[in-house]
Amino acid sequence: MGDFLSSGKYGKYFTEYTAVNLALQKITKAQANSYFVTASGLNSNQDGLHFDAMSLRKFGIRYFEAYHSKRNILEPLDFEDDLLRNIYDRPLTKIEQTMVLEIRFAKGEISAAELQNQLAQIN
Repeated sequence: MGDFLSSGKYGKYFTEYTAVNLALQKITKAQANSYFVTASGLNSNQDGLHFDAMSLRKFGIRYFEAYHSKRNILEPLDFEDDLLRNIYDRPLTKIEQTMVLEIRFAKGEISAAELQNQLAQIN
């Protein structure tokens, strides 16, 4: 559970989140092929209840590492920011570029002629 739960508008309902996290860690010792992954350093959406998109991606990296290495992840991973940067900074594939253009067209940001022109440049 996220550290942010005890603050914010729902904080009064999450005063025991630390005890819940400890119980979750305890379960992983008794249940085969289960792992605890820390939410330390992750942020919430504006609702103060759910993780924001970037934090969910980091959480996913931590879960992958837990199951790949078959161990609990009790601290944030040193490489998660670099991994996300590499993912986001890579060039888009032709399919991804096409989808971005189609979304821009659907939102009225570009004309049909501009869509066709840019699609021709991709292919």
